[in-house]
Amino acid sequence: MINNLERKLMIEKIKEKSFIADAHLDLAYDLVRKRSWGRKNVLEDDYYSDISKGSVNLIISSIFIDDKFLPEMALKRGLMQFEALLSDIDESEHFKFASSSDDIKRNYEDGYVSIMMCFEGVEPIYDSIELLNIFNRLGLSGVGLAWSRRNFASDGSKFVDTLEGKQGGITEFGVKLLKKMEKEKLYLDLSHINEEGFIDALKFYKGKVMISHTNCRTLNNTMRNSSEEQVKKVIELDGFIGVNAMNFTVSNGISPENIDGYCNHIDKIIKLGGENNVGFGFDFNDIILQHIPKGELVNLPREPFDCVKGYKEVDLIIDNFLSRGYSQETISKILGGNLFDFLVR
Repeated sequence: MINNLERKLMIEKIKEKSFIADAHLDLAYDLVRKRSWGRKNVLEDDYYSDISKGSVNLIISSIFIDDKFLPEMALKRGLMQFEALLSDIDESEHFKFASSSDDIKRNYEDGYVSIMMCFEGVEPIYDSIELLNIFNRLGLSGVGLAWSRRNFASDGSKFVDTLEGKQGGITEFGVKLLKKMEKEKLYLDLSHINEEGFIDALKFYKGKVMISHTNCRTLNNTMRNSSEEQVKKVIELDGFIGVNAMNFTVSNGISPENIDGYCNHIDKIIKLGGENNVGFGFDFNDIILQHIPKGELVNLPREPFDCVKGYKEVDLIIDNFLSRGYSQETISKILGGNLFDFLVR
């Protein structure tokens, strides 16, 4: 049996040899608010210490629009988030923007943390394909069709039951959008989308597919999580599945709401055949939720918190998988190797 020092050195060795990545963080959402207060260098001051402790090499930031800005200000807020991210990166010394596989590889070799951008819901483009071109030129890498609400492209899966009519699948505009995304080689993110939309999207889109931040419905039976059939379908397509750290997606309130509970979902996806497809999609929110009034969280099932307390706890995740008997090679895949392979192929 190895002692604590040997275990710590083993964990550090795994981190040194691994590409570590997170498929989902509401980073631009946080930056645009803090920069509106007159702050600069938010990435360095608020994020870099935690990112450095986790040895993180890449983060995919979402563009997410609050309900209060819909519909009139969706485009404005989307562009403001992109601008806030790019400006803060320009002020930083440890971060670089990435919009291509070459950017990711170059930034990694040069020792920078790469930041990519993806829509979390297509509200900023309303029902206009042309507006996608603007974000594409700025360096958008992927598109999540929906958040947990309806838009011009599709319906989202709600966090809690609500009184509404029958939900639908992909709209006519949504089909056109998928075809445009495929042509532009933008990956499709199926997080938050409802069952009907999930099925429809895979009929019309033949490019790269991920579910950036989700969990297993068999471990926590909420519609926000992914069914075994959905997980297996993404694995079959050689896509990517990022596991979410939010407590009410990890747990039903009875099962563990901690590192072990989080790792259970990764373990489950691997047992479904996803060793080469699973990784992190943390969706860390503790740093963001502290600035949001509780009255705005009424549509969540219960008070939210992160089961993984930041990137600094990557060490604990590695330790958890070592305890489960996982090889160093498989752990490296989970840490970010699988997401790297997905993005660069």
